[in-house]
Amino acid sequence: MEHTCGACLSQVDVREEQIIQCTRCVLIYHPLCLNINDLEFDKLEQDYLNSWECPNCTSRVPKNLIGKCRSPAKQPCYLPPVQKKGTTVTDVGFRERHSH
Repeated sequence: MEHTCGACLSQVDVREEQIIQCTRCVLIYHPLCLNINDLEFDKLEQDYLNSWECPNCTSRVPKNLIGKCRSPAKQPCYLPPVQKKGTTVTDVGFRERHSH
């Protein structure tokens, strides 16, 4: 059975490849895409694998932004960069404030 890796988006054959599956969103990942080599993967305990959550599910999203993401379902929601003093946020990015 083939699935898509949540990181590299290439096909993953879950019968033939080592995988890590998020327990929250159920996306499947190649261990190498998570910087986990074969030796490290073999040392992971089943309890850890049975409770593992992917980076997207464990990222901290401020409560005031939850539900305001315009990304399609199951796509990562990227937060805007931190606003610098003396700038204003626009739909495209930042704009310098000018004194008149």
